[in-house]
Amino acid sequence: MKFSVIAACEKEGGIGKQGTIPWRCSIDMNYFQSVTQGSQNVKNVLVMGRCTFESIGSKNLGKNRLTVVLSHNKDEVYEDKDIVAYSGSLNPIVLKDFLVVAFPELSIGTVFYCGGQTVYEQALVYASLFDSFLITRLEINVDGCDRYFDLEILKNKCSLIRSSFFEGNEEPSGTFMHYVPSYMTCNNSDEIQYLKLCKKILLEGEKRDDRTGVGTYSIFGQCLEFSLSNGVLPCLTSKKLAIKAVIKELLWFISGSTNSKELENEGVKIWTGNTSREFLDKRGLTYLKEGDIGAGYGFQWRYFGADYHGMDECYEGKGVDQISEIVHLIKNDPFSRRIILTAWNPAALSNMALPPCHMMAQFYVSSSGELSCQMYQRSCDVFLGIPFNIMSYSLLTHMLAHVCGLRASKLTMCLGDTHIYQNHVDQVLTQMKNIPYSFPTVSLTENVKSIFDFSLDDIVVKNYESHSYIRAPMAV
Repeated sequence: MKFSVIAACEKEGGIGKQGTIPWRCSIDMNYFQSVTQGSQNVKNVLVMGRCTFESIGSKNLGKNRLTVVLSHNKDEVYEDKDIVAYSGSLNPIVLKDFLVVAFPELSIGTVFYCGGQTVYEQALVYASLFDSFLITRLEINVDGCDRYFDLEILKNKCSLIRSSFFEGNEEPSGTFMHYVPSYMTCNNSDEIQYLKLCKKILLEGEKRDDRTGVGTYSIFGQCLEFSLSNGVLPCLTSKKLAIKAVIKELLWFISGSTNSKELENEGVKIWTGNTSREFLDKRGLTYLKEGDIGAGYGFQWRYFGADYHGMDECYEGKGVDQISEIVHLIKNDPFSRRIILTAWNPAALSNMALPPCHMMAQFYVSSSGELSCQMYQRSCDVFLGIPFNIMSYSLLTHMLAHVCGLRASKLTMCLGDTHIYQNHVDQVLTQMKNIPYSFPTVSLTENVKSIFDFSLDDIVVKNYESHSYIRAPMAV
C-alpha cells in the first residue's frame, strides 16, 4: 500500500473559497482522474474531507476507487460499497490499519490524500511516509481564498523531481509538479534503502504480537546491500550511532568472551537487560551468573561444539575456532564456498540468554582480490539492532580483508522477520525526517596482522557526520 498527495492550488497555495473550488480546469481534472484511476484487480483510495467530497461530487470520482470521507458525523455521509465515512487519525499507519481491517478482501494500490486543508496539513506532518506529492500549481491568483495548501512546508520537507507546464487556453494554465520526501533524493543511496525499508514495514507490515509483549510491525524476507569500497564504513547518519559501542561489542565477540560485564565496564550496556538475574531466571538459566550471555555469539565463533560451563571457564583449544578457520580459508583457499561463520547451534540454544539474531555469514573472495560478506539475520530490530549489525559486519569484513591482504567490497544482509517495535514508531518517523549524510571511512592500523590483535585504538572511523541520537527503549 502506497500513499500519495494530490492537490491543485493557485499561485499562493489557495485551494478553496467558501466551500467551493474557485476555478474550472478540465486539464487538471483529467489529470486527477488519470493518476488516481484504479483497476478491476487493484483499487486506489481517495481520502478527503466532507466539504471536498461535496465540492467534487461523487459522479466525478471515477471507477475502481474507494472513497474515504473524513467526518465526525457519519450520518452526513451517504455510504455505499465504494464510499465510507471515517473519523480516525490521518496518520497513514493508522489509516492503513483501518483499511486492512475494514476491507480485507480488497487489493489496495495507492491511497491519495485529496484535500481539503486539514487533510493536507496532516499529510505534511507525515510527509516521510508518502511516496509522492503531486501538485498542480495554476497560473492564477484568486482573491478571497480561505483554504490553503502550505507550499512552504512542502518545500521544506520535500524535493521537486519533475515538473511539466501545460497551456490552459480558455482555462487556467499551470504546472504539474512532482515532489518526493527529501531523504529520497540525497546522495547516500545505501542509507536511502534502509529508510525505504522503514517506510515499507510501517505501511505494509503485519501488526503482530511478539515474545517481548511490546508488539511489532513485521515483514519477512528483505535484503539490504552496502558498498565497502575505498574504505567506506556504513554507519547510519540519519540518527547518531554509538560507533565505539559497536566496535567494542565486535572485539568482544571476536575474543570469544561471554561476560557482558566486560562490556558494561567499557560503558556499553546493550546486553545488560538480557543478562540480568531476572531475565536469566525467566529463561531457565538459573545456573548462569548475572552478566553471562551463555553459549552465544563469541562462544560459537571461537569454540563451536564445545560444552559450555559458564563465562569463567577457559575454553582455549576446545571446539572449533571458526574465526581462525575463516582466516585460513581466505588466505589458502580463497575460492572455497565454505568460508562460513555461524552462531546458530541448535544443540546449544537452551544454554543461551538469547538465541543469535545475526546467525550466519558467508565470505566471498573475488579474483580481483576483494572480500565481500553476506549475512543472514533471523530476527531484525530495524530501529535499534540493524544499525549496529550493518556497521558491525561491515567492520568485520574490513578487518578480515586487512589481515588477509584484500580489499573490502560489499556487505549483503538477508533479513528474516524484519520488524519495527510498536513503541519505536515515533522514533522511526523522527529519523525518516532527517536527510542522510555521506558514510564515513575506516582506517585500520597497518601493522596489525592478526584478527585477534585489534584493539579499539587500531580502528579509526573518519569523517562521521550525523543527526542527533534518537533514544528508544529496548524490548526485553
